Amino acid sequence: MNKKIAYVRDRFVNAYWMLREGNFKLIVKSIWIELRDRIEAFHIWRHTRREVPESVMPWSRFVNRRKVVPPSYRPTVSRRMPEEPLKVDRDALVAQLRRSLATIELPGGVDK
Repeated sequence: MNKKIAYVRDRFVNAYWMLREGNFKLIVKSIWIELRDRIEAFHIWRHTRREVPESVMPWSRFVNRRKVVPPSYRPTVSRRMPEEPLKVDRDALVAQLRRSLATIELPGGVDK
């Protein structure tokens, strides 16, 4: 019983100092967080008493609700495609790259 009294006393002391410092919003926020944690602990306690797995708890935000795709019944085989030579005009590509580089203004100039 002493632990419960000490816990309540500490809460009241903290609330008093928050009010004295003018942090009423912090009091409301800490009450809301405490209430939310108590409700969540109650839900966990209730579901563990009924032997319900945690993955089916309706309030759980950690459950991945996407459908799970079963693995393929056939093994996956990766095949390498035959390489094809590039069909690029080298001179046209070099000219286009030079035009693109000429439009870029670098501070300090470009060494050619």
